[in-house]
Amino acid sequence: YMIDVAVHPTEPNTIYVCGYSYYGNNQGGVYRTTTGGSPWTRVLTNEFMYGLTVDPDNPDVVYAGSCMDEDIPEYTGLYKSTNKGSNWTKYSDFPFRATRQAYLHPTDSSKMFVTTFGGGVITNSAAAVTKYTISGYIRDGNSAGISAVTVALSGSASTATITSGTGYYEFTNVSTGTYIITPNKTDWAFGSAITLTNLSANQSNQNFTGSYSGTSVLCRISGYIKDSENSAVSSVTVSLAGQETATALTDATGFYQFTNLSTGSYIVTPGLTNWAFAPLNYSYNPLSADRSNQDFTGTYTGTTYKISGAVKDASGTGIAGITVALTGGLSRSAVSGVNGLYEFTGLPPGSYTIAPGKENWEFSPASRSLTAISSDQLSQNFTGTYKGSAGFNVRNNLINPLKGDKVTLSCNIQTAGYVSLDIYNLSGALVKSVIERSYFMSGSQSVEWDGTDKSGAVVPSGIYIARLKQSGSVVTRKICVVK
Repeated sequence: YMIDVAVHPTEPNTIYVCGYSYYGNNQGGVYRTTTGGSPWTRVLTNEFMYGLTVDPDNPDVVYAGSCMDEDIPEYTGLYKSTNKGSNWTKYSDFPFRATRQAYLHPTDSSKMFVTTFGGGVITNSAAAVTKYTISGYIRDGNSAGISAVTVALSGSASTATITSGTGYYEFTNVSTGTYIITPNKTDWAFGSAITLTNLSANQSNQNFTGSYSGTSVLCRISGYIKDSENSAVSSVTVSLAGQETATALTDATGFYQFTNLSTGSYIVTPGLTNWAFAPLNYSYNPLSADRSNQDFTGTYTGTTYKISGAVKDASGTGIAGITVALTGGLSRSAVSGVNGLYEFTGLPPGSYTIAPGKENWEFSPASRSLTAISSDQLSQNFTGTYKGSAGFNVRNNLINPLKGDKVTLSCNIQTAGYVSLDIYNLSGALVKSVIERSYFMSGSQSVEWDGTDKSGAVVPSGIYIARLKQSGSVVTRKICVVK
């Protein structure tokens, strides 16, 4: 018996029909054609389908209502497909099993009205489709996380989880309702349970403070996971097994820890897809004191990629000596070469951020974010602008060359170009060329003069003039030589 029909609004050859069959014929369900007719494919095999609805705002989304007079659970419920009926998901939390038809609000398809068999009209789609997260930390009186606490969620639904190495716990995909959160661990007290009434939003910071009443020594295991280049490997799942069980994820620095562990036997094992770790694990039999520096070295065994680019000024001249920081799946740094080029190689798939940095420099863009890379990422370029003050400074301008004194001559170059730095006596004669018309990039440059002339002989005592010429401008400073 065919009950309902629906048509894709922008692909009129995509048509859905639904219905039911009796007497064990097993022919009910949802059927689809993409040709406007034969052939038809049975895409949902539930025997008793009563209503079809295509979302006009996202026509790949289809809703199907299932209902049987006897209210047999496997033949009832509300179903949703997000790919034109190829796959279906049943709403496990829909408040009434026997559904007929879903109707969407004409100007807001997130609002749903569902007719039911014997249950009236269920309205407001948030009650059927919106899910929430409940999370928090369980710590001791010193704010140290308590690992391996069993946290039970009861009330409108029942489940449980275990705190991580930092004491964090989380329940996801939680429906509207009233819930009670209760932590438990041998020899620990956590105070009163937390009650959440009429859950209608994510609930973070549902925290507990635990007090220990046992007699065994509480211990901590911690360490870092890095690759052979000493770069942190983040998001590694570190599993704790033995007297207590828990997991921890390495942070951006590669750090992991398990705290407030009871004395006993344990094994710590890291794991991450396409990574091999040495050693394979650490075992403690028993763990009776804190164990730090429980480090692992990771080696990526899958396909790797590179990120490269250049740092240049506005004229297109490469800027050397810029530190480029890489963070994300791995943390590394590189320094731009003479042409401003930088490169990171051997990178596993993942998301990364690259950011150049150097004192008195500003870069555009300030950083670049690369999401889920699956190929080499080239031409990740930056433009640098020197923001330091222009000038020519002399440090220690009173020197005795016979004692090994030297004067430091520093210049801030705002625009790359040719620079000359010469030393003259008061008669105007050239004593020595410290910089002979050399090309310098933007930034701060420093050289030294040791009080000798161009032949290497120590100059007589007196006043000398340091003359800097750059981009057509000339700046002078005085130097005093005594012997």
